[in-house]
Amino acid sequence: MNLGWKLAAVLDGRVGPELLDTYEAERRPAAERVIMYSRAQLALIRPGAEVTALRELFTELLAQPDVVRHLGNLVSGADIRYAASSDEHPLVGRWVPDFAVENSRGATRIAELARDGRPLLVDLTEHGVVAQAAVDIDRVTVAAGRPVGDVPATALLVRPDGYVAWASAAPTPNIADLDELDRLLTRWFGVTLT
Repeated sequence: MNLGWKLAAVLDGRVGPELLDTYEAERRPAAERVIMYSRAQLALIRPGAEVTALRELFTELLAQPDVVRHLGNLVSGADIRYAASSDEHPLVGRWVPDFAVENSRGATRIAELARDGRPLLVDLTEHGVVAQAAVDIDRVTVAAGRPVGDVPATALLVRPDGYVAWASAAPTPNIADLDELDRLLTRWFGVTLT
């Protein structure tokens, strides 16, 4: 998914080919983790008393929900955080959390909102400031409402691959927040707020 949406954006002429340069930096760590996990699985199926003891230990560990969650995140790549600067919101570079947005149409989960494969701008601010700023953007799905579930942000820009490109925890994002959102909309998707 990472490469697919980037190729489409470049081929459509929305962004320059330099966007494709982000692929290896983002996906290589995930690929290395999958290789490590696969090697560990191969090691566990080898015959021998020392491996039998290790399998028994892993069987005990797999009874722990946190271990299962950790391994699931490892296999899916959800444990990977794409490069983000230290001053960015902690969600930036991570998979979007699982929550729903509730508005006059009811509650809709993020996965449902993002199913069309377009960028997703989620506005959970009280007055819908971010959604209002993005009203003229037609290539980004905009969802505004109240969060259902614990969400450590009031606004998020989610890439088509499910990773958070921008997030704000401000009750009402300020001009600097909206300028950064505009810069990232241009960089990733070739659209602007204005």
